Amino acid sequence: ERKGPEPDLKTMSAFLLINYTRPDKTAETLDNLRWVKDLLLFCDGPKAGKDSKKNTETRNLLSDFAALRKAGGYKTQTLFAEQNLGPKLGPLTAIQWLFRERETGHIVEDDILLAPGFEAAHEQGLSLIAGRPDIFAVAEGHPLPDCPTKWLETRMARLVAWSSTREKIGPLLEKASQEKPLWSGKTTAQRARLLNGLHPKTKVFLWKEFWRLDVRPQWSWHYHLMQHQLEAGLLGLTPTARLHENTGVDGSGANCINLFGETEGFTQKELYQWGEKPDAGGKDAQSERKMETERYGRIHQALGRILYKMTPVPWKNIWKPAKTRCQKRGGTP
Repeated sequence: ERKGPEPDLKTMSAFLLINYTRPDKTAETLDNLRWVKDLLLFCDGPKAGKDSKKNTETRNLLSDFAALRKAGGYKTQTLFAEQNLGPKLGPLTAIQWLFRERETGHIVEDDILLAPGFEAAHEQGLSLIAGRPDIFAVAEGHPLPDCPTKWLETRMARLVAWSSTREKIGPLLEKASQEKPLWSGKTTAQRARLLNGLHPKTKVFLWKEFWRLDVRPQWSWHYHLMQHQLEAGLLGLTPTARLHENTGVDGSGANCINLFGETEGFTQKELYQWGEKPDAGGKDAQSERKMETERYGRIHQALGRILYKMTPVPWKNIWKPAKTRCQKRGGTP
């Protein structure tokens, strides 16, 4: 197990809360962060002719909360964008603002609730990565109840509730803010090398998400930053105990997609494969192989139905008896 110095609670890092047009979620998260000593509040501007009412409600809520904190002697700053910067430049602008103002910081979005031990754990994580130029952030993951260590190094750092320093994240933020995504200027072979060594499901999911950036360059800031992190060969330090809750857009968390593009739970084997070497076997590996077999079986059945519909009528008469004979023998169609 990794060991590091206990965090100095008198010199805790600042928190950045990124907001847009969800006053209900913002109110819930602000209540969760009321104990924070140093808080920076950012809100993106409304889109032209859209979301202006909810955006105004969110800003008023943030302004009132900041005034109460300042009256109570808590360090608080606000930054409201005059116009809509979008899902890429909005959060990136907020994170750059944080690291201009502070040397270290924790970044949270408006649908994230933190566990009581989040701050102390992430402060300890920041002290652990101080002498590690190959690790760029302390990032929240999913719980690993049977994991023998407290921290896991991974190429797949989930920037949901995370922490970093100006020195480590500054160069990546500057590159991620460029107009064109890194993915656009690469050949297929270069793109494959960028994702080399990751879990196969993760490769498919990231390839799809990175491809979306070609179509919509102003799409999610996470993937812009992740592209440059992967190319630089940097790792994230992930606590094996989850210290946050993602309530999601609708409050249920059901819309929150994991790194494999699924909303189902992880197997422990999948969790260890966030950039780690594949496990040789075991119960989880056997269950995953069975799951893969069933999944590909469903794909083949679906393709068969499509081909059957596309087949000219005379040929369908040949397909049907063969299918019936196979079923009579007790086989699989």
